[in-house]
Amino acid sequence: MTIALSTTQLADSFNTAPLWYTTRSTAIVGFVLLTLTTVFGIAATQRALASRAWPRFATQNLHRNLSLLGLVFIGVHIVTSILDTYVNISWWAVVVPGTSHYQGRWVTFGTIAFDLLLVITITSLLRTRVPARLWRTVHWFSYAA
Repeated sequence: MTIALSTTQLADSFNTAPLWYTTRSTAIVGFVLLTLTTVFGIAATQRALASRAWPRFATQNLHRNLSLLGLVFIGVHIVTSILDTYVNISWWAVVVPGTSHYQGRWVTFGTIAFDLLLVITITSLLRTRVPARLWRTVHWFSYAA
């Protein structure tokens, strides 16, 4: 009975503030996915998982696909943060660090991390056209993000 009551209360609260819950949940899922991306990226470079049962390209593909899925969740997190009327975060604060009046330090950290992830993604998509040393140097910034 109490489980059903708490589920009903949760459903009611989600109905009153869907963007608030979507913003928080997509942030958590995106963070977990990008953490897994880092783990599989390290595993791909160290060949930790490489074997006949799990070839290296599988680790690299998992790393790539998890990173793109993580970016989708982070993108939804950003859009719902801007659309939510509970706080006032402008589109400008997504790109320019330090311009948000709401939780300035934390939004600034998120903006810097997102900007770094964009640069890392763009250079990764252009990996065959940029020098390997540049790509590797830029990719090291994923730890900061």
